[in-house]
Amino acid sequence: MTTADRRASDARGIDPVGRGFPPALPSWAVPLALAALAAAVREGRAPRLAIEKIDGGPAIASPRERALLDLGFRPGPRRLTLDRGNA
Repeated sequence: MTTADRRASDARGIDPVGRGFPPALPSWAVPLALAALAAAVREGRAPRLAIEKIDGGPAIASPRERALLDLGFRPGPRRLTLDRGNA
C-alpha cells in the first residue's frame, strides 16, 4: 500500500493495516489543530476542507461548530467547508 493510499483510506476512517488510530487530542490542542487545518487551506497547501463529523456526530451543531465558523468555515446542509476563496 502506498503512502497516498494510506492517507486516502485514513481520511475515510478505514484502518487498512490494523494499527489503530491515535487517541483523541487533549482539549487544549483541539483549537490549535483546527487553526492549523484552516491555515493549510488559506496557504494553498490544501484546496478545500470539508468536515462532516466530529467525535462521531454531525459537525453541524457540534460544540466545535462555532470555532470552525470563526476560522472561516461555511455551514452547509451536512458539513462545514472551507476553501481558499472563503478562508
